[in-house]
Amino acid sequence: MLRWLAQNIGNILLSLILAVVVWVVAVNEANPYRQDVLRGIPLIILNQPRGTIVYDLSTTAVDVTLSAPESVWAAFNTRIISATLDLSAAQPGDDLHNVEVNILSDSIARVTRVVRVDPPAIRLKLEPVNTVQTPVEVNLVGEPPVGYRISATVTQPMTVTARGPASLLSQVAAAVGEFSIQNARGSISETLALRPVDANGQLLPDIVRLEPNQAQLTVSIEQLAGFRDLAVKIELTGTLASGYRLVEVNATPPSVTVFGSPQALEALPGFVETEPVDLNGAQSDIERDVQLDLPAGVALSGQQSVRVTVRIEPIVSSLTIPSRPIAIGLRPRLAATVSPETVQVILVGALPVLDSIDLERDVRVIVDLTGLGIGTHQVAPRVEVPPGVVAQSILPPTVQVVIENAPRGTVTPRPTLRP
Repeated sequence: MLRWLAQNIGNILLSLILAVVVWVVAVNEANPYRQDVLRGIPLIILNQPRGTIVYDLSTTAVDVTLSAPESVWAAFNTRIISATLDLSAAQPGDDLHNVEVNILSDSIARVTRVVRVDPPAIRLKLEPVNTVQTPVEVNLVGEPPVGYRISATVTQPMTVTARGPASLLSQVAAAVGEFSIQNARGSISETLALRPVDANGQLLPDIVRLEPNQAQLTVSIEQLAGFRDLAVKIELTGTLASGYRLVEVNATPPSVTVFGSPQALEALPGFVETEPVDLNGAQSDIERDVQLDLPAGVALSGQQSVRVTVRIEPIVSSLTIPSRPIAIGLRPRLAATVSPETVQVILVGALPVLDSIDLERDVRVIVDLTGLGIGTHQVAPRVEVPPGVVAQSILPPTVQVVIENAPRGTVTPRPTLRP
């Protein structure tokens, strides 16, 4: 037996090798390996030194090329694979750090090979975190109207804490907010968002954080002596044209600032009237600049007139009229009887237009018999009305039409269409 084994050991080993090869080939054919790319794997930073901050990463995600059996590709996702940067041995500064890719499932990791990581290393900055106190500054944009001035500006808090990399904190000059006081006539209180800026007023990167990042601004604005605000009262005269109504009257601006002696201002009521605006016979909107009726010793500050806008529209009404339907489209040698002979038409429109309608000429009820043959039919009439008028409904909404052969020698009448 031993002699036989010694004589055939080579053949036995060759058979085993061939068997293994056949098995591997069979497995690969049933479940072949595939190489593909998983894109956008987010980077995870591990072991960051205490008291430091990481910023200015060259990228925050990597693409990983893997080789794995076809059967396991469906399982790959961001929970199965991780891309990490280990900073346990990192020193402060700007440097490259290699990306480590790990398959988190042992069963998948045994049959998967990482072919390539793109990019293989990430450049980042690592610095100690520092804090500094910086003053709060508010940029007021615009100005109050003539006759007003800013009496006080209060910001709470007056300083905030800036936190971030030491190299950037050295550039922080102030925490700045911006607010518009254009045409403001009274005290204002507003919460402002703050941003860190350098000595040139340039915004610093978002890695520099402010705590708190808001401030409460109070701006006190007072009126100067010798000035007074008055509401504008529009003086209207005349009567609109019949059938029209007044919808809205506005003045721009709705109030004005006047100046004069304290005695003259004290004697004024709380308003100032415009010169009369004549509405006599008006049928459309009016828009014009008008002067103000000011007493002696009082003058208008700024623009010397106001824009008055008067909106006018016709009164909408309704009208019910009787009308005899007109049959059209009846085939030759046929006669039609429409029942009822008269329908009621409800018209809606501007009152002046309804008043001017010629009922015989302007309103027609049409019964279209095109394509209808002998028999009894229910037909919905249509109404022809002039522009600016709507036929809201017809009573009844349908009419009965009886079509039959016309008596011999009778000529089927054709309607005369009015323009």
